[in-house]
Amino acid sequence: MGYSEVNVKAKKIVFVTVGTTGFDALDREVDTREVKQELAEGGDEPLAVDYTFSSSIADHLRAASLVSVMQHVFETLQLGKPLVMVANEDLMNNHQSELAEEVADMNLGSLVPYHPGDATPVAKFISRFLGFAHD
Repeated sequence: MGYSEVNVKAKKIVFVTVGTTGFDALDREVDTREVKQELAEGGDEPLAVDYTFSSSIADHLRAASLVSVMQHVFETLQLGKPLVMVANEDLMNNHQSELAEEVADMNLGSLVPYHPGDATPVAKFISRFLGFAHD
């Protein structure tokens, strides 16, 4: 039985999420013929997934070649993915624009990976503070 190599080009995916609040204007724009054509010319295939319907956004972030999110900016940057931030200016005093401006001003080359620590000491402290029994 012989081995044959198949050259399969990896599909590039653009991951766009609007979060739990919805962002109809972004949904409509991503769904236009012009955007789809531009993505296709670059070899990308759009994938729109609303976070509320996904059991794990991390899998989508890892699979994407380009990401457009506001809720998961630092997770996206930690994965080294290109990021497009589109602020929904109708939400809570335009806080997303503030976040986008802050990230734009950051020296992203100075970011260091976040390694989750052990939260046990903090949990024990809170339990003791609240008067719960501790071991």
